[in-house]
Amino acid sequence: MDLISQRSGILEKFKDLQLIAKRSTGVDNIDLTYCAAHRITVCNVPDYAEIAVAEHVFALLLSISRHLSEAVERTRKGTFSIDGLMGFDLHGKTLAIIGTGIIGRHVGKIARGFNNRESNMPFFPSGKHGLSVRNAPQRDCI
Repeated sequence: MDLISQRSGILEKFKDLQLIAKRSTGVDNIDLTYCAAHRITVCNVPDYAEIAVAEHVFALLLSISRHLSEAVERTRKGTFSIDGLMGFDLHGKTLAIIGTGIIGRHVGKIARGFNNRESNMPFFPSGKHGLSVRNAPQRDCI
């Protein structure tokens, strides 16, 4: 999203702008180069909602593994057939966690509750932060 970038023309409209404060983690929608060149400070909340985001990962995984959106849509249409809705268990699966920052670490902790094996693309050595890290082929991961 290009909300606060040089291309959008928004930044140029605020000639005396000194600070952009976001109440979220990402700053990818802000032209940081422009802000640095014009001495505009950009602040964010680096740990914003990290547990909620990790929990949402599993809400989505469970929805996919149980074909929840398809089941809801069928029910809305009055179709109660379970054909094609057979899901799969998350238990014992290998979960690929790409990036093991604060959110990735929380995802790993929750994964243990599903008895998942974690396959991480780590930015730190295996074992740090209490995660057991191993490499696994993509085909083995959910």
